[in-house]
Amino acid sequence: MELSQALEQLAALQTKLYAYQCASSSLYLDSVTVAPRDTAQGRGVALGVLAGTFQGRWPDRLIRGWCLLITSTPSFWLAIVLLMV
Repeated sequence: MELSQALEQLAALQTKLYAYQCASSSLYLDSVTVAPRDTAQGRGVALGVLAGTFQGRWPDRLIRGWCLLITSTPSFWLAIVLLMV
């Protein structure tokens, strides 16, 4: 009985830790977003919470992929691409 409770607590802790990691990477997305300040506020936190809620499913993969793309793209290259569009 005690081992199963410990495993359940561990699973809950892992889910919370995963949601925290998604939120912190999405906070970085807030800091690099090229949008007016009033529209970008809280977007990264909301995306991180959404990714943590749908752990392992398509919304999580989409948000993590977007954060990875934004994080790994050099800002000068992104600016040139946005000027061409």
